[in-house]
Amino acid sequence: MKKLEYEITRLKNNKGIALSVALMAGFGVVYALWRVSRGKTSHQLDPKQIGVEKFNLSHNGSFQLALLFGKGKIEVLADRKKLGGITRDSARAQWRSEDQAVSPHLERINQEAGELNSRPNFSLILKGNFSEILATEWKSSETLEVILKPGVDTVAFSKLLKEKVDHLIGFSKLLDLVVKRIDNPYFIIVRLNTKPGLSPIGES
Repeated sequence: MKKLEYEITRLKNNKGIALSVALMAGFGVVYALWRVSRGKTSHQLDPKQIGVEKFNLSHNGSFQLALLFGKGKIEVLADRKKLGGITRDSARAQWRSEDQAVSPHLERINQEAGELNSRPNFSLILKGNFSEILATEWKSSETLEVILKPGVDTVAFSKLLKEKVDHLIGFSKLLDLVVKRIDNPYFIIVRLNTKPGLSPIGES
């Protein structure tokens, strides 16, 4: 009788251990899924990085002037009202416009927009000149991820970028552009201001 009671007690204990192990394993799976979901979330783009970005000029006391960069164009904004677009032939050239509402502000824009030639603001220049770009994200001071819209040919765009980007560069420091589509992990690295011996284009 005592032996029977001992066996029943042992089986109950074993079931308790098995249940504890199962619960721990279940919590482990839930934790792993939570970590994966957090990892995916941490790589999502900030809404501010997508679409149009604004570059504010100094406030002259009467109204705020700003430049909008995105969708392959650069527009002038005065007190939140769009006046028209501006362009320039190179980073060393003056900004110009065919819109009459912008003309009175060109002198001020050319005086105050010199900071756009710096490396940290190059992401704006790219978004203002290439409509294929959905967003940009700085990975480091020397690495800029250029995220393309779905359906854009990454290889063809990278070649186009390398052909046309040189005249847009207003700085001498090195910069790697990691070009990829938002719906495809494949990427191509386009190197700007490369040193002798470095390839201007690399692939993943």
